[in-house]
Amino acid sequence: MPKEYVAFQLYLDCVQKKEVKFSLKDFYSFYKNKNIKVFCYHHGIAIASYVEDECELYFLGVKNNQKRLGHGTKILKHLIISSKELGSRKIFLEVNVTNEAALKLYTNAGFKRLGARKEYYKNSFNSFDDAILMELTLIC
Repeated sequence: MPKEYVAFQLYLDCVQKKEVKFSLKDFYSFYKNKNIKVFCYHHGIAIASYVEDECELYFLGVKNNQKRLGHGTKILKHLIISSKELGSRKIFLEVNVTNEAALKLYTNAGFKRLGARKEYYKNSFNSFDDAILMELTLIC
């Protein structure tokens, strides 16, 4: 099977059906783009963009049947190490204000809040949640 398909299936194992944001076509595009890296692990996946000395984390997920076992922390640590090796000075991300597990993961890893995008994510109640913008400085 093509690596793009395998990565897409891993991604699908990490999200709820209603939360799917990326398509198989997107994964083919990710692998063609020299600035985007897809990191596949046994228990999850991370997708990040690298431009000059900055990294933007697009997605980090753990398989639905493997959550709350420390795999997210391990994946994030690997992403941070890889980002340093690729010359990144900072990692940026955004996360839904209601995603308490992710906020805790990123805060524990040293990410700081930069601000918020008001009413950015549409939720299941047909209203909107804020996006929290976060940053991790890798090199001072």
